[in-house]
Amino acid sequence: MRRTLVGLIALCMVGSLAFAAGTGEQAAEEQMTLRILAHPWNFDPMDDPLLPVMEEVGGYDLEYVMVPQGDAGRQKFLLEIASGNRWDILYTYQDVLQQLARQGGLVDLTDLIEEHGPNIITAYDADPRYIGTTTIDGRIYGIPIIRNTEVVNQGIIYRKDLMDQAGFEEPETLIEFTQALQTVQDQTDMIPLTGQGFNYHPIRASFNLTGWQVLDGEVTPDLFMPRFEDWLEYMTTLYEAGLIDAEAPSNTRDIKREKFISGRAFFMDMQWWDWQMLQAVRDNMPEAEWDYIVGLEDERGEWAVTKGTGISRVVAVPRTAASPEDSIKFLNAHASVEGFRKVFIGDEGVHWEWDGNRRTPIIENSTVERRNAWWYVIQTPIEEMVELQNLAIESEHPDTWEVFLAFQDGRPRGRYNPLDFLTTGPVQTEYARTLNQLQNDFTTRVITGQEDLSALADFREEWLDAGGREMLEEIQENYEASQN
Repeated sequence: MRRTLVGLIALCMVGSLAFAAGTGEQAAEEQMTLRILAHPWNFDPMDDPLLPVMEEVGGYDLEYVMVPQGDAGRQKFLLEIASGNRWDILYTYQDVLQQLARQGGLVDLTDLIEEHGPNIITAYDADPRYIGTTTIDGRIYGIPIIRNTEVVNQGIIYRKDLMDQAGFEEPETLIEFTQALQTVQDQTDMIPLTGQGFNYHPIRASFNLTGWQVLDGEVTPDLFMPRFEDWLEYMTTLYEAGLIDAEAPSNTRDIKREKFISGRAFFMDMQWWDWQMLQAVRDNMPEAEWDYIVGLEDERGEWAVTKGTGISRVVAVPRTAASPEDSIKFLNAHASVEGFRKVFIGDEGVHWEWDGNRRTPIIENSTVERRNAWWYVIQTPIEEMVELQNLAIESEHPDTWEVFLAFQDGRPRGRYNPLDFLTTGPVQTEYARTLNQLQNDFTTRVITGQEDLSALADFREEWLDAGGREMLEEIQENYEASQN
């Protein structure tokens, strides 16, 4: 399907270019309504309090349309541009941007940003690596949208009240964590540890597994890291002993949460945006108390976690845009500090107020009128954005801020994934998702006893032969080019 769509884009591009050229003059003569095709979320952007704010700040009327979830959404982006349908701006994914750009489906924004995007330029002055993620062969094809920087997203939540009753402390090391799981199994009928699959980040932290790393100058995935086999053996031991939920491989996010909310599970893997479940825990178990684990020390007292760059999506201008110049002017207006503040945190005295030397949210207004602000916003200088986005997280709900802050205890040991600052090449676009699934299936089979750990060497070769070798070569080339 991917090759078919890419081919279709190439065939239709001539028509798309003609469409864009034919509509540009008309757009300049009258007030435009910018048409924005966007990634999905669970609200209607055309019936949201922020729509008129976006129009006011940007200076254009707007029409938003969301694509479907998952692969269908990615295909929708490709098909819409291939068909020559007019869209002035795309809120899309990095892999989709790469496909469209390499097939001629996007406007080269380099000169347009230089002429009409001073705020966009300023937004990335503090860290040019971000704009590098949407730069291909020295030309800019998109604007990365950073939701937050240096964020630790994953951890483990546990029942602190029951831990206190049992008389043991929060585990700080992997050994202590294993002992805690065993204690839960011995003293209760609860599931010691539940989750969705087996990628418990605080456990992986003990084995120095943080996604991808630069090892002796080579960009290396976890699969080939020295302690990957040790991690796999440890997880297999836990599963065999019944210390991990037997249904972990098939658990959905809702199912694992239900097991914790109902009091059936003691430890559970969690993302900070899972905060919504905490009220359900209170309602179901008023006596419950909880706390969080971000990392577990290995035998040397070391651990490391993944620290996200915060790139949530990218914004691009397709070749089918009526007037790319107007698209950039709109984006530039929203990249200003004033525009970003207006959209993201609202107005002083209405959505927030000063409390000493910091802004604090007025919850009753900000929660309703700025709930979906993160979905709309473009970009602004990183230091400004981090402060305001922290305020937005705090304003969403007290539970949000509690979980978010707890997970950020891992920042000092956080490590960026080097891929986050690299252009996604065509080989990576083609193979990455398939290879990730291949690896996930293999680790699940080993952990659940369906395949022996001794098969790891053969699987690594299988992974390389399935496109991994070509992908590693491309990633290494991109990494070396980025260093220059």
